[in-house]
Amino acid sequence: MFDECIQQVKNPAHDVFILRVLEDKSADEVCRIMDISPSYLWVLLHRARLQLKVSLEAKWTGKDAK
Repeated sequence: MFDECIQQVKNPAHDVFILRVLEDKSADEVCRIMDISPSYLWVLLHRARLQLKVSLEAKWTGKDAK
């Protein structure tokens, strides 16, 4: 279920989430890899978490994700 939901997260938030959370890269490493600023990294992580939350809640409750 998690894999399905994470695939619904839009790029570049998806890639940032994978690198930072699932691959446990440091914030500096992710910024270098993605060529983004630290502040944009945190914005993208926030967006990824929100999208993931909506998707997971939809799967658990049986409602369509927005």
